Amino acid sequence: MHAIIRKAVDPAGVIVRVMALSALVAGWGGTGWAQDRMPPIPPEKQTDEQKKAVAEIAAQNNGSLPVYLNPFVRNPEVMKRVNALGDYVVRGKTALNRKQSELVILLVVRDWSQKYMWSNHQQAALRAGLNAEIVSAIGEGRRPQQLAADEAALYDFCTELLEHRAVSDATFARMTQTFGDSGVLDTLGLASYYIALSMTYNTSRMPPTPGGAVLPALIQP
Repeated sequence: MHAIIRKAVDPAGVIVRVMALSALVAGWGGTGWAQDRMPPIPPEKQTDEQKKAVAEIAAQNNGSLPVYLNPFVRNPEVMKRVNALGDYVVRGKTALNRKQSELVILLVVRDWSQKYMWSNHQQAALRAGLNAEIVSAIGEGRRPQQLAADEAALYDFCTELLEHRAVSDATFARMTQTFGDSGVLDTLGLASYYIALSMTYNTSRMPPTPGGAVLPALIQP
């Protein structure tokens, strides 16, 4: 099984190896991601609890359930709580502007090699004003050559946290100076939300949006 091996240093200075298995990106057994394990549930097959939860959320979204919530219909309570978190960290007023938020989202999506979300957020990031070179670099798993001060603070914070499960004092200090304590928590909430979505979609094999951007292959170091 082919694997991309990336070296990183943990806070104790110990060299660790983070393996991103290409078999997970391609799909187990070479079957790819064609099989959607949790496709939309037709209304006539939904339970009363599911119908009620779908109706509540649809009423807030022009009468229809957002596509990205389809797998969650199977557990209405989880769906409502996931939607509530998204209402704040994505659609609410946080310390991050749209461009900054998309940078965080792309870093999480790339870390999880999440095809469905990349098919949507690659273009969303460009529309939000994120530099195309930054988007391409994140997609290829490399550090962008040019980052503004706020972008560098977010990039280092999210990258350290995703790779090492911890953040250095220097990186934390830059984040608090740039976004404040509340902004750090906004960033953590946003990253956590997209980690939860990534875990769900990688498990359910949510298919990419037709015509959306294709997740690039990681560049081997």
